[in-house]
Amino acid sequence: MNYEQINFILLIIITVLEFAAIGWLIYEMRKSHDERDEILRLEQRQIKMEETVLEKLDELIKKNN
Repeated sequence: MNYEQINFILLIIITVLEFAAIGWLIYEMRKSHDERDEILRLEQRQIKMEETVLEKLDELIKKNN
């Protein structure tokens, strides 16, 4: 399995997790205002982590090419 296939599989996993997170966010946003703010902060943190993972994958691919 080469790095492009691994990158593609991880991208699919991240996409599925993001859709699950969005669904969870929609469900949770029906709760109180304070809880909603905390959920948004968590979602922003998750997006930053996903961006970091994608950057690391890009670095791996560039190193191996």
